[in-house]
Amino acid sequence: MILVTGSTGFIGRNLTPRLIASGEEVRVLAHNPALAGKLFPGAAVAEGDLLDRGSIKAAMKGVSRVIHLAGLIDYKDRKRLFETNYQGTKNLLEFCGGVDKIVFSSSVAVFGKVEGKAGDRTVPHPDEPYGESKMMAEKLVTDSGIKSAVLRLAPIYGEGSPWFGHFLKMLSWGIPCPRTESMVQLVHISDAVRGIELAMKRGSGRFIIADEKPVRLMHVTEKLVGFLGRRYWTVPKWMIELPAGLLGMGSLVSLLMENRVYDISRSKKVLGFRPAADMDLELKRMVEWYLAHRGSEGEH
Repeated sequence: MILVTGSTGFIGRNLTPRLIASGEEVRVLAHNPALAGKLFPGAAVAEGDLLDRGSIKAAMKGVSRVIHLAGLIDYKDRKRLFETNYQGTKNLLEFCGGVDKIVFSSSVAVFGKVEGKAGDRTVPHPDEPYGESKMMAEKLVTDSGIKSAVLRLAPIYGEGSPWFGHFLKMLSWGIPCPRTESMVQLVHISDAVRGIELAMKRGSGRFIIADEKPVRLMHVTEKLVGFLGRRYWTVPKWMIELPAGLLGMGSLVSLLMENRVYDISRSKKVLGFRPAADMDLELKRMVEWYLAHRGSEGEH
């Protein structure tokens, strides 16, 4: 049996149905069991969360593999970040001693600002609390002695992406785009899910899950603005950072404007990972989903 944490989040909602459809016996640990039961009628639902050690112990009965997706993405609240991402992972690992493998969903945020290209041998140097919490959680997993695959996921786009939902909201207000030569390397949700599926079957260690190649940030923003039906115009990036900070989105915008280039060669060689999404097509679909659902996104 596979236990999935964070099943009702963005990745979990896309991954869990595929696991069930493939014939896997799945149990999800959910703080909202009614929602989980509605989303995944073919899965067993265990009520609880990663800060409740008793609920974890009960959920782990009969489990041989774990996919740990649960976590908090926040760039300001250090206390909550470490409580969820670090302590939650520590609590989970306490009851994973008998499992065959754990796949942990980490983030390229562990690298911090990237000079050149980040790869498997790049020393993590997070420059904000989220990346730091993920780096420390990674260490818990790799030091546990349990066979594991730690997946450093690039920013994920696709229909229903909450991370890009914030960015699309800003663009829909008509806010200008930053004038920058920064390169970004994203990953579509379908490729992120495929990376997790592959990691369940083979390989151990740390892997970067991202698109094959980076693209210019201005290419992405121009496409998104066009699909939103807004006018595309650019200003120096400092003129974006200031209002974004006042709106509480400063960290998100700053991260988008940094160079984010990664080497996925180990993921290709060991896992057989091959990103396949058509970026322009999927950006269009993401915007269409956003326009159809804005104001009623609900829980992610």
